[in-house]
Amino acid sequence: MSALPKYGSIQECVEDFIKYRDTTRVLSALREYLNQRIFGRLIGVEHTFKLEDGTGITPDLTLAYENDSACCFIELKWRISQSSIKNELLDLKRYFNARQSLNGSSQKVTHNDIIMICHINDSNVVIDAVNELAGTPDVGFLKQEGVAIWSWYLGIPKGADTDANPEMRFGWLYGKTRNLELEKKIRMPGGIVIPASIAFSPTDRYLFTKDKPPVHYAMAFLLQHILSSFQDSTHRSQVIPLSLGMVDELYEKSKIFFPGWRDAESETIQARKEWIREAVDLIIQLKIKVSVPLPRTRKTIQQVLCARLERLRQKSRGAGPRVRKLRVRPDTMSAKLSTWFNSKT
Repeated sequence: MSALPKYGSIQECVEDFIKYRDTTRVLSALREYLNQRIFGRLIGVEHTFKLEDGTGITPDLTLAYENDSACCFIELKWRISQSSIKNELLDLKRYFNARQSLNGSSQKVTHNDIIMICHINDSNVVIDAVNELAGTPDVGFLKQEGVAIWSWYLGIPKGADTDANPEMRFGWLYGKTRNLELEKKIRMPGGIVIPASIAFSPTDRYLFTKDKPPVHYAMAFLLQHILSSFQDSTHRSQVIPLSLGMVDELYEKSKIFFPGWRDAESETIQARKEWIREAVDLIIQLKIKVSVPLPRTRKTIQQVLCARLERLRQKSRGAGPRVRKLRVRPDTMSAKLSTWFNSKT
């Protein structure tokens, strides 16, 4: 039985869903932005490089420049906590020290850049950790040229309607890359701006990054995008029987939404199947009737799932049903109590 996610509130659960969803948009938008060949040659998304020691690195995005003699690795982090940030920063050293020829090029890579991009809300956690680690001998590479940290956020364009799709903005936080064109752009007032037409393009978009999503995000993905394909064309509405035995079939229908799915290694495929298995298990635990089409509700799917997961968590802890307090305005309290008392006598 899959473990229930732990959140301090339903709102925190919803925010994690939105944060991961928007990070997938960042990945897709950055791919389009970097593919303009202004900054170099985009190698790919989640392209794995084998290193001399036999291990591999899989950055979210890889950009080659200076005639393929230099490489820029980009790592997207949808969530960073105080407990994880130090390990995240230490792991960047593997990218920084990688030296090899790029696929399709005979030119040997002479130097690498690594850019970590985090959500703007995590900026303080990241910079505090960098300042703390910068004096440590093992992480001296953080002070070297070629290591940079950016932030991203979504904002409504100036003068646009409040219900317009936001544009995507990237800002400089720390360090410097050796890609002069990219460095010039990020240092401009306002940073790098990707318009809403690209950031929210409905076509050719990834719905996952390489990092594990919140389980309720995977649940919503299956309910909204995958399970509808099981509908019998002869019926307008039907309930789909869901079981853990369907995980392999669900992955086959889902894999095109994962970046780098064509070249994914067996370990990556198994990890993604586990994400789906956990999501299916919790859909079953919540006793959600998977019907096509999904029933309409005033709330968003993330609000519904987060609320139901919280109720299941309370139930698993033995908490009783939540009792609503009767709120009565002071000036009518006496009248209401009198009416109630008279009805009982």
